[in-house]
Amino acid sequence: MSEGAPAPRDVVAAYIEAHNRQDIAAVARLIAANARFGISDEIDSGEVVVGRYRDIVYKNFPKAHTEPLDQLTYGDMVAQTERVTGIGPDGEIGMTVYRVVRGCIIDLTISHSPDGED
Repeated sequence: MSEGAPAPRDVVAAYIEAHNRQDIAAVARLIAANARFGISDEIDSGEVVVGRYRDIVYKNFPKAHTEPLDQLTYGDMVAQTERVTGIGPDGEIGMTVYRVVRGCIIDLTISHSPDGED
């Protein structure tokens, strides 16, 4: 963790709060432009993800909400189980792993499945 930078868990909390408000400017400030986001089988840059949130996710899922359930922090890594609602009939639950450097998310990997599935 860089001296003077916010703790990784605080950056992740701010990201989740901004994402839940669908505040694209705040989300963009928390994601490094060269970040690597692994969502499903794809890996996208931070710029691509911010554009997808703005143009697709926030328009099609205005009630999407992420609720952190459990969290483990180690160095610049934050792993947390999350429940995501407002995106389908049952929502999703799964694990997201974040890597935070100098106050920005530089790596994020999501593994969610429909609620109740193993």
